Amino acid sequence: MLRFGVAGIGGYAGAYVRSLEAMEKEGIARMAAAVVRTPSKYPKEVEALRVRGVRIYPSLEAMLDEAGKELDAVGLPTGIQDHMPQTVAALRAGLHVVVEKPPAAVVQDVRAMIEARDRSGRQVAVGFQSQSGPLMKDLKKLILDGRLGKITELAAFGPWARHRNYYARNRWAGKIMADGRWALDGPMMNALAHYLMDLLYLAGPDMYSAARVEEVTAECCHARAIETEDLTTLRARAADGVSIYFAGTHCWTSNKPVRIEITGEKGTVVCNPASGAEVRYANGETETLKESGNDVLEMFRNAAAVFSGRERHINCPLEMAIAHTITANCAYLSSGGFHAVPPDQVYEETDAKGEVWTRIRGIEDWLGRAFRERKLLSEVGIPWAVPGRPYRASDLHEFRLP
Repeated sequence: MLRFGVAGIGGYAGAYVRSLEAMEKEGIARMAAAVVRTPSKYPKEVEALRVRGVRIYPSLEAMLDEAGKELDAVGLPTGIQDHMPQTVAALRAGLHVVVEKPPAAVVQDVRAMIEARDRSGRQVAVGFQSQSGPLMKDLKKLILDGRLGKITELAAFGPWARHRNYYARNRWAGKIMADGRWALDGPMMNALAHYLMDLLYLAGPDMYSAARVEEVTAECCHARAIETEDLTTLRARAADGVSIYFAGTHCWTSNKPVRIEITGEKGTVVCNPASGAEVRYANGETETLKESGNDVLEMFRNAAAVFSGRERHINCPLEMAIAHTITANCAYLSSGGFHAVPPDQVYEETDAKGEVWTRIRGIEDWLGRAFRERKLLSEVGIPWAVPGRPYRASDLHEFRLP
């Protein structure tokens, strides 16, 4: 049974803890160590872990130093800016790694992770769990089998509202840099990153690769007083000519399901990644695909199978995940950084629970039209939008903001 250490137990790290609990019951893997910086914040959870024989450490460094030889792998559900140095440290300690998405905020850091992995002889799985789930796997097989014919376009729309406290949850929310390292935290890099990655994955030439993007044009804006974006429209061209479109915001009036649309010469797909997909073929036939299972658990099961030698292919290796980082980096450069929405176009609402929500006037109409027409903000006539310029991925060697 594989022995995992996890860097944290609170917040999203809880999904890692629960997945390992489920896999322990299945006899696949167990949680043997955890980093808990402030045990007093989680007294019941820490006691329950200790009863199960989980060793508690005050830092990742301490866990790697003291328990490294007793572990097989480590899970890193940590801040974006920490992913690269923590992954490299774990690999140097001789451990396999499951690192939360994105693998890193900038392309040079992902390349450093690939180099460290190759030197270590260990494996790294990236936590793009939507891409690891059964629904995306089924869609990829359907595409590769040629049932939709040649794919011409893939698009995703993410109208996910976030309140003010979302940006107070940690020190890197909405930041370009944190602790002196790149974070670039925004919907495209964090909350909605899964769905941009889904598009890139579905456009890839085989089951274990993503699309190679050649050019990106994007517009990245923020209505809040943050450093990065909370509104993005993006259009990219892949090497095989497939068009990829993404629109996402945290300034919607309410949280709505993500919508993915796939267009092929022999059929189309409309997908809600959380529930299922409707396939319509050109001959009039239809098909329904359902999401099933727990995506995080499926991602961990796959990683454990590869780490233990029972399977060959990681669902999302670094070579696949770097497609997301390259696309996002090109988008920021195409946009010329992050542009503020004029204050007179922004307002706030407070709900019955006291949560404060930031809105942009007319955003539902503007962004809804942009998605339907596959246009950028400036192309649908938004007067304050700053037009993006096409940016070639071949020009991206080391990310630096202009």
